[in-house]
Order: sequence, then structure tokens, then C-alpha cells
Amino acid sequence: MNVDELTPHQALQCFLQCSYQYYHRFTSLIDDTEYDALAKFLLKTYDEWQDHQHSYLVSKDDLKAGTLYALNYYKYQTMVVQASEIWSREKYYE
Repeated sequence: MNVDELTPHQALQCFLQCSYQYYHRFTSLIDDTEYDALAKFLLKTYDEWQDHQHSYLVSKDDLKAGTLYALNYYKYQTMVVQASEIWSREKYYE
């Protein structure tokens, strides 16, 4: 994945999906280098994605730390969970 080709909104969706899979399903959708690049990109473009419906889930501190580990399992929206599950199935089972 080339982070520079994503819009800030797409990057946020990707970051949320990857975080859910990694921290709650113990599956990596992208490698650590790509995940770190997503966090840096989101921090750099922070003001550009604040109108996204899931922006409240990710803080500047999360991005500075490069992790969404502290986000509780139950805070993830169904839309994010389902999209991450589809991505995971496509990556590992098809």
C-alpha cells in the first residue's frame, strides 16, 4: 500500500481497520512500516479528516504514539469491524 496515494479519509479508515484487526483479532493487514506511515500521514493531515464520522476515535496523542492500542474493542463502529473482516478474509482466505 502506498500511503501517499490515499486521501486523509481513506487513510483514517485504513488505520481503524488495521488497528482493529491487529489489536483485537491478532491479524496484520499491513506491515508495521505501512502502519507507522499511516499514523504519520494522519498526524500530518489531522485537520483534513476531522469531518469524518469516525474521527473522534483517533486522537493526536494516538497518532504521535503510532498506535490505537488503547481504543476499547466496543468503541469500534460496526462499519469499521465489518470492513476489516472483509479485508482480512480477502487477504488470507481467497
